[in-house]
Amino acid sequence: MRSFLLTVVVIVVFMAMLATFSKQTEFEATTAGLHIDAVAASYLDTPYSRMDCSKFVQTTYAEVGVILPRRSTEQYYASKTMRDTLGVLDRLVFFDTGWTSRVPNHVGIFTQQADSVYQSISKGVSKTPYSTYWRTKKWPHY
Repeated sequence: MRSFLLTVVVIVVFMAMLATFSKQTEFEATTAGLHIDAVAASYLDTPYSRMDCSKFVQTTYAEVGVILPRRSTEQYYASKTMRDTLGVLDRLVFFDTGWTSRVPNHVGIFTQQADSVYQSISKGVSKTPYSTYWRTKKWPHY
């Protein structure tokens, strides 16, 4: 009987610890997501000559502690293999802008609401609506 009670107590304590960890992880992920929006917004209007799309993503993510490679194609493959402890890698959106259909060649960051994309295009870093045009260029093509 004692071993049964001890087992129940251990299970209850473990479940309480798990619930606390889950809430903490959820909070950290939400905080990181909001921080990404703030960091990305701070780069608005940065000229393309200073920061292309992949440099913009790499720099923004580095500020929240996520280290990504330099090129968009490398970022795509890294984002598929990295452990996403902050829940922010799914905010990356990759595109094929027509240079090739084998690999993504453009990257941006979905806003928290996923209705716009922060990206660096020829005009510099901007917040662009996720329009039909960008949807047709999304990588991989679903």
